[in-house]
Order: sequence, then C-alpha cells, then structure tokens
Amino acid sequence: MGTLKLWHRYDSETMPDILRQYYDRYYKKNIYTPKRFVKAFKRYWVSDGEEVSELGAVVGIFCALLFLVTIV
Repeated sequence: MGTLKLWHRYDSETMPDILRQYYDRYYKKNIYTPKRFVKAFKRYWVSDGEEVSELGAVVGIFCALLFLVTIV
C-alpha cells in the first residue's frame, strides 16, 4: 500500500486504471488518530488565534446553562 500511495501522489497519470480504482476504493485516510482528532477539534472550536469561535461560545453557554439547571 505504501508504494501505491507514493505512486498515486507523485505520478498518478502513469498508474494503470485497475490500480487507480483499487486505490480510490480502499485507501481512506485515518482521521481518527488521537493527534489528528485533537487538531481537528481545536480547528473546529477555536477561530483565529486563541479566541473561541461563535459556535464554541454558543455551545459553551448552552452547556453552562444545562449544568446550572440540573443542579437547581
């Protein structure tokens, strides 16, 4: 699979159709490794710099209110 990845990356035009179809069908990037998951999570919830994005702020407020309601 490593050779197939390199071939596809650097010279996919000379790759036979059968190998290209195999590559497209069975090669999926594993985005669920812990390091990639944390990076994607940060990118999704944090906007430019260290400020929380609008969606992150809304979800944070919702969770805080839900927590307060369950306590009272």
